[in-house]
Amino acid sequence: MSKVCGAALGAALLGLLVACGGTSDGSSSSGGAAGTGGSPSGGTSAGGVGGATGGVGGAAGGVGGATGGAGGATGGAGGATGGQGGTNPQAAALCDATIDPTLARLSAICSAVDQQSKDYGWITGLVWSMKPECVGLMTSGLNEGRITIDQKALADCSKAIAALLASATTFDAVMAIEEPPECVGVVVGKQVVGQPCRQPFECVTGATCVGYSDAAQGKCAVPTLGQTCGTGSGTSTTFHFGNHPECAKGSYCGADKCEAVLPDGAKCFSHDACADGLFCVAGTCAASKGAAGGACYGTAQCQAGLYCAAKICAPKKKTGEACAAGECEGRCDETQSPAVCVAYCGQG
Repeated sequence: MSKVCGAALGAALLGLLVACGGTSDGSSSSGGAAGTGGSPSGGTSAGGVGGATGGVGGAAGGVGGATGGAGGATGGAGGATGGQGGTNPQAAALCDATIDPTLARLSAICSAVDQQSKDYGWITGLVWSMKPECVGLMTSGLNEGRITIDQKALADCSKAIAALLASATTFDAVMAIEEPPECVGVVVGKQVVGQPCRQPFECVTGATCVGYSDAAQGKCAVPTLGQTCGTGSGTSTTFHFGNHPECAKGSYCGADKCEAVLPDGAKCFSHDACADGLFCVAGTCAASKGAAGGACYGTAQCQAGLYCAAKICAPKKKTGEACAAGECEGRCDETQSPAVCVAYCGQG
């Protein structure tokens, strides 16, 4: 549902918090598919989604307080964007339903010891800090008639997410949950091509918002090969509600322009650059991510359960083994000397 520059994380409904800078092979990207992110164990995983919305305030309260500066800063941006008429109750309900559940599920599967770790604090604090901005942007869109919220779709979406989360018993499982089809039509954009927009979700289905930033609005467009795409400079967060591709099918948003996707075997810099079903692995579009012993430039290029060690995919280390960040099935406890892998939120 959103993209946060400078942080890799998958969380909450509709692909919340898609990383914008940590692509599969370490290169920069102007966006990308929803759901790319980094776990405390260092691997990347698809964007998590949520379940039941109750009890999150208490569950994440300590973390939220610890990271309140970030949350407050984000909230300020959201409030500035919203600006008029106070908080729209529909906006608050939507953001509660799409952000709280992931936090609640993580709290349920992570032990008290896990919740004291900096990894847990960082990731839950980042998710928590998105809510004020979400509420501000949704309030603006609703108050100005740029969007509507389909209440039936939201109810169906919440049920679908609750079912997915109920079976997620580890950190990576929560973060790997992808958007169910019931969630696509929750936010209905009303702005047509050429009209102003603050986020892609304000545009009609199939169109996206080009050139927007935290300080300036963009315009709705359907960019095709060779046309301008992406955000303006200084864009901190993008919420990916609905169907708003950055470029027409068969192309991706490269260096601010739509470029043709690449075939199997072509040289690449990110997963986005490769055709559907392909991945950018060690600089080449390939049909699958790297198996154990395969080449890689980053852990996102390796199959599940592996990490990239000296440009080779290797099995993640088990509890008790010496480690560096990103090498463990659970997490690397760097407070110990030497650092060792420890169990984390059902893993390791």
